Amino acid sequence: MIMEPVKRKYPVGIQTFSEIIREGYLYVDKTDLVWQMTHCAKPYLTDGRKVVKVGIRFDADKHTVDEWEVEESQMDSL
Repeated sequence: MIMEPVKRKYPVGIQTFSEIIREGYLYVDKTDLVWQMTHCAKPYLTDGRKVVKVGIRFDADKHTVDEWEVEESQMDSL
């Protein structure tokens, strides 16, 4: 017996679980993987390098960059 693959829609932009189920969107429960990452992961050692985070606030109405935010920190403090 050959099984036909089921075509499912991806829930791009869907915000509620009930809509994902009701409309038949693809859903993959990763709860166990998140638990494993938070409880079984080994901590890593940093090497002291600096990290620069850049945040850009985009104004969707004007389609322009509204504001830049730059934060610099040491890897040890993350």
